Amino acid sequence: MDATDDPAYGQQELEFYHGFYGHHCFLPLFVFCSADGSAQELVGAILRPGNVHAGRRLAAVLKRLVRMLKEALPKTEIHFRADAGFALPQRYETCEEFGVSYVISLARSSRLQEMAAPLMKEVRAEKEKQSAKVRLFGEISYAAASWTKERRIIVKAEIMDKGENPRFVVTNRIGDP
Repeated sequence: MDATDDPAYGQQELEFYHGFYGHHCFLPLFVFCSADGSAQELVGAILRPGNVHAGRRLAAVLKRLVRMLKEALPKTEIHFRADAGFALPQRYETCEEFGVSYVISLARSSRLQEMAAPLMKEVRAEKEKQSAKVRLFGEISYAAASWTKERRIIVKAEIMDKGENPRFVVTNRIGDP
């Protein structure tokens, strides 16, 4: 799922100024699905006002879609992937409630960077030995103040020619980072 801006001009109903995008717009929610590694297909689009949070109505749409997929394809594994705009505790809890695995990007925070410091130290040492981009993966357990429990965070510690690029995703998937 993803939200994107749809610029609006004039005084259309439900168009509002959105600070992140810097203009008046609608903020539709798009739902894409793919099966067995095939190309993504658009399966839903919901027009929303331009002043809503990216994750608004996501839980309702996700619940409905999961119910429909599980009814039609009961043995199907469902994986949810989204960017940091959807990184809210309610999203994780909805996925966990419905048995859906998820990978959702997290915004960098000082606490996550502090917890990832040992892995970043390791990638810096490796970078000193070579000129190419260096990337290592690890994991930590973390619970933001608004979360009901600790969750698995995958850390990508990366250094490129342009500098350090640590990234974080929250997931309930198991296996190697």
